[in-house]
Amino acid sequence: LAGLGACGWQSTDSDYIAAMSFDLGSEGKSNGNEACGHTLNISRGSKMITVTVVDSCEACAPADVDLSPSAFQALADLSEGRVPITWTWAS
Repeated sequence: LAGLGACGWQSTDSDYIAAMSFDLGSEGKSNGNEACGHTLNISRGSKMITVTVVDSCEACAPADVDLSPSAFQALADLSEGRVPITWTWAS
């Protein structure tokens, strides 16, 4: 996720950012995809964060979200790998 994402924005691992399948957006486009720049409210148990979509995730299923390390650590330990979450569009 860190670096220049599919949305065309520069990001770092410390940013609360996400990548997701662009199948949810406009026909798989990257730059200019409808998901770019929107925010998601993500929760796991009593923990909740808000992240900005800045990249695509080719291997993600349509409802999957790939998080930056800092965003993931706000919800779980990195050693857990994949964890169940719920998310909704915030904007």
